[in-house]
Amino acid sequence: MRRTMNATAWALLGCVALCSPAQAGMGDVELIQERYPNASIKIEREVTQDDEGNFVNHGYWKHLDESGTMLAEGQYVQNKRDGVWSRWYRGGESNIFRTAPFNQFKPPFVSTASFKEGELHGVWGIHDANQRIIMEVSFVDGERHGPANFYNVDGTKLQEANYVNGLLDGEVLEYARGAKQPSRSMYIKGRKLAAKVDQEKGGRKKSEGVYLHAPQIAKSQDSWWDAQLAVYEPQGKDERHGKWITYYSNGQIQVEGEYEFDVPVGRFIWWYPNGQKAIQGSYVSGKEDGRWLWWHENGLKKTDGAFKDGVQVGHWMSWNPDGRVASSQDYPGAAADEGITSIDEPPMIVITDEDGEPMVEEMEEQDGVATSEPKQVELEAKELDEPSLLHPQEASLPILNPLPRR
Repeated sequence: MRRTMNATAWALLGCVALCSPAQAGMGDVELIQERYPNASIKIEREVTQDDEGNFVNHGYWKHLDESGTMLAEGQYVQNKRDGVWSRWYRGGESNIFRTAPFNQFKPPFVSTASFKEGELHGVWGIHDANQRIIMEVSFVDGERHGPANFYNVDGTKLQEANYVNGLLDGEVLEYARGAKQPSRSMYIKGRKLAAKVDQEKGGRKKSEGVYLHAPQIAKSQDSWWDAQLAVYEPQGKDERHGKWITYYSNGQIQVEGEYEFDVPVGRFIWWYPNGQKAIQGSYVSGKEDGRWLWWHENGLKKTDGAFKDGVQVGHWMSWNPDGRVASSQDYPGAAADEGITSIDEPPMIVITDEDGEPMVEEMEEQDGVATSEPKQVELEAKELDEPSLLHPQEASLPILNPLPRR
């Protein structure tokens, strides 16, 4: 049975039901009106009952002020916003309208966005009273995903960006007034990729390279209803990503190589202060791999050997500064480019004399036959550390140090 009440009664109750719940079967839609004290409609919405009998928003929904001016409207599906929604602002409802570029435009503002299952899904745009676009940000399942553009009052772009899964990704263009070209920044999964030069107090260049700055993570999410944009802040640490060079105090290059997410990859080269090459080798995922070479400061080769996954393998040789052989040693495992067979026995070192010839023990008779064999001494691999630049782990220290202070 339908109930009737005068407008004053409805105003006191604050709402009106145009269809009795008793008449509405499960899944039927009812139109509900909430009113201001002056009896004008405040909210008009359609509701239905869920599986448990609770009344939930389902269908058209609108919000008006006391004079009947539209404030917001859209559709609900099972109590979740769905499809296109619009909301109008006079300009004082959110701080966003007091900041650039919004404060350059004329109120009232209209904010329009698409939703799916209660989440922003599509484009959220804001226009001013003259229908001038201020911003357009794309969303997928509640996260920024796709283009995000902001505009000047004359219609020109202020900023262009792109998001992937809520994180800045790709090139960000910012257009300064009067500039012929926009400034460009590159982001990778929320991390700004930027060149960095570290200098001493006197201005001497100490190092230069490319950083991936700490990821910009959303501290607060975008709120369409409140007209509030997400706030991002860095979380984590900066990492080297790209080519890096460090310098001696005399300006000569000390070491150069490349990083991926703070891990050395590819070829690295170390130099002496006089410009002579000191070490050359390669990294794979942060581990020494392939052939490595060391040189004395006079240019003669010092050590030659190979690594596999950071472990010495195959045949290694070292020389003194005058070119004489200092040591020759085989390690278990084979270098990929040398085809060295695996050696299961402890490594042998051949001791040489001053002329670089193998040292020979005194003649001995074995079964009446005099023999002479090179003197062999079994040593642990660590005893080969005599050349100061034998191991790249030690030589790596100049470039593998923590990030320079900014």
